Amino acid sequence: MPETGPKSQDEPQELERTSGIMRITGVSPEIEERALEFWKQKFDQQELHEAEREKTPEEARIIEAILARLPKFVSMYGGNPVPLKMENIHIVDLDNLSAESRKIIGEKKGLYDLNSQSVAIFSDCNNDKLVDVFHNISHELIHFSAFDSLMPYTTLEKDGSAKTGLIHRIRGFSIITTSGDKTEFYFKDLDEAVTEELTLRFIDKYFTSDSLLVQDDYFTKIMNMMGEKNTQPIRFDLGLTDAETYVMMTSAGSTYDRERTELWKLILNVKEKNSDKFESPEDIFNIFAKKYFTGNALALARLIEKIYGKDSFRKLGEKTKAK
Repeated sequence: MPETGPKSQDEPQELERTSGIMRITGVSPEIEERALEFWKQKFDQQELHEAEREKTPEEARIIEAILARLPKFVSMYGGNPVPLKMENIHIVDLDNLSAESRKIIGEKKGLYDLNSQSVAIFSDCNNDKLVDVFHNISHELIHFSAFDSLMPYTTLEKDGSAKTGLIHRIRGFSIITTSGDKTEFYFKDLDEAVTEELTLRFIDKYFTSDSLLVQDDYFTKIMNMMGEKNTQPIRFDLGLTDAETYVMMTSAGSTYDRERTELWKLILNVKEKNSDKFESPEDIFNIFAKKYFTGNALALARLIEKIYGKDSFRKLGEKTKAK
């Protein structure tokens, strides 16, 4: 896959990123500086979870490989890489969690946690395959690397006093609104779809020749479906015109196939209506990816509203918000 979406030399360069949080909006520069320092300390001072287990040598090796390659991948799409380290990834043994905690986790394989500035991967030692752990870590670290901003939010206490804290404003593709005790994650389905698409591209670019991983049928199954030899990387056929076919051929056991299908239906429809402007659907995906890593939705919003009319970008956010 070609190196797409490089950062223009004319774009302002971001300050060095010190945690998953990139911006604090709606506050003075002095308060933003103090808040970012607070999150840096959270990021640097990792604590062990009571159910955490030690990483196996194989897990440590693939985490090191991911961390070595992820900054360049994020930069390709205009993002500002997070200085992630081994300590920010925690393997949580499901057998050591309470029944209540396992119920809350449900089918989740991992998560990026804002408050602890870490990624938790939920592992079942008896059933997990190394390649699944690899995929889950890659997916969650891409979430970690997305644009993430906070804003102040004031609530009234029972005694009538006001209390101001920080809440999410933008996280990757999601735009978050809070009113009272209700929080809405708009574009959440698109956020997961873009994250999974980026995960597949990350794997395709750097890992399909890794002997530790390709010995598993995870990659060979995909490559066979694509009509490639097992030693060749996944071929993203950018000429595909059917979203379901594309998703089926590149699924790799993803849990977000529904969200990815809806994303590609949208991309292919945009391509059909702008065939003179975009050479391939991948050119359009790059606009989604750049919004994900930079937080700047202007180019994408203009494109959507040019095709579907005024207010269509907001309606897309409504349609794809967290259920």
